[in-house]
Amino acid sequence: MVVGVLGNTLVIYVYRRRFKRTSSNYFILTMAIFDLVACGVGMPTEIYDLLKPFTFYSDVGCKIFRSTEIFTIYGSVVVLVEIAFDRYFKICRPLMVVSLFKIKALCMVAAVLALLFSTPSFLLNGIKRTQTPIRGVCGFDCSIAHAYKNTAFQMAYYVFLAVVFILTLIILTLLYVRIWLELRQRRRMVIGDQLTKPRDDELAEVKRFRVRYASSMSDEESGGSRANSATNLTLNCINTGANNSSLTATMSSSTSKRSRFSSLASYASRLHASRTTVVLFAVTVAFVLSFLPALGVMVVRTVVKDFDEKQSMGSLVATKIFSKFNFINNAINPIIYSFLNINFRRQARKAVEKVFCCDRRHRHPPQKADSDRSTKKEYIHA
Repeated sequence: MVVGVLGNTLVIYVYRRRFKRTSSNYFILTMAIFDLVACGVGMPTEIYDLLKPFTFYSDVGCKIFRSTEIFTIYGSVVVLVEIAFDRYFKICRPLMVVSLFKIKALCMVAAVLALLFSTPSFLLNGIKRTQTPIRGVCGFDCSIAHAYKNTAFQMAYYVFLAVVFILTLIILTLLYVRIWLELRQRRRMVIGDQLTKPRDDELAEVKRFRVRYASSMSDEESGGSRANSATNLTLNCINTGANNSSLTATMSSSTSKRSRFSSLASYASRLHASRTTVVLFAVTVAFVLSFLPALGVMVVRTVVKDFDEKQSMGSLVATKIFSKFNFINNAINPIIYSFLNINFRRQARKAVEKVFCCDRRHRHPPQKADSDRSTKKEYIHA
């Protein structure tokens, strides 16, 4: 919980204040907001429910808690689908440009759809009177309310959530397979003109050329900071000749070089896009793997009647833990960004160092008056 709250707060700060406004950064920022709500609201309540399973007395609190959980889960689902489509258009259909205004609108659509998906949960859940391990003593649990237990409404809602998740999994699989095929095809392409390999009796002279290409050409998909508005690209060109002569600059050769550098800059921007795709794909895989146990528990509860009532105290706690595996994804996303995104790791380190440096300054303010007084004494003595 602590890792999730601090990590997602750091993600929101870095992507909001340090990084440029790009489609992928907007989606990551939206995901971090959903994760922060899950870690800050859903996780503490779930921990309390696990530690004291028979002392949940607030019916309204139960409804808000369960609805918030569904809201964050399916908000993340919608954002992941939007991310997959964004990656598909960036890599497989690069000429189709989606404006940042539409990206913001898609983020709002994710929140609205998540709210619609979680509304039935507000009606479905509530306080349920249940039997404790102590004979003759009853407690109160936050789960499906007695009025909707084993009803068609409960089954229809669970089936709907399962179908949404399965369709999402199919869409994500198809899109990322298509993206992977496109990236594999690009890696097989020959970059620029084919370079002549020098013979053993020839002298190879390596010239280094630096090419600056505007960040507007790329998708800024490496997650670079705002200060890095352009990227340097280094190219090694091999010049062969027995007499170690210099290159002859002609109009045709300069045009050829300019064309080659342009193609290399385009390739570099696509390479940045592929790196960001790897990060977002890792986030998607982590979400799917963390949600599968919860989906399994949901299916079993729908198929098996009185599933919770037939379990012992230990198995009931284990079932609740498996059904809440999705919280792992909310806390692990900042760790994924730290491992796979170098720029995020660099900016996050700067932000943390800035906080600690400010804290040290407040604790140990500089003794300006004493230092001035000592300086005056030394001056008089001199």
